[in-house]
Amino acid sequence: ALLGPEAKEGELNVLQVEAMGLKGLIKTPIALLERGKTEQIILDLSFPDPPVTFTLVKGSGPVHIVGHNLL
Repeated sequence: ALLGPEAKEGELNVLQVEAMGLKGLIKTPIALLERGKTEQIILDLSFPDPPVTFTLVKGSGPVHIVGHNLL
């Protein structure tokens, strides 16, 4: 996940994922990004079943997510 250059200085951006787990729906934060401190983070995530939803739950972003789909 990468914080865009338009992000506000000092604003915390929290990225959350929502996906199905063994016991039902799971919502959890996966990245905390702040301009000038932590502007990018490597995520090593795997989701066996769709759907998966990423949401910016705090901050105004933008946050870019790069990944690939393995079949």
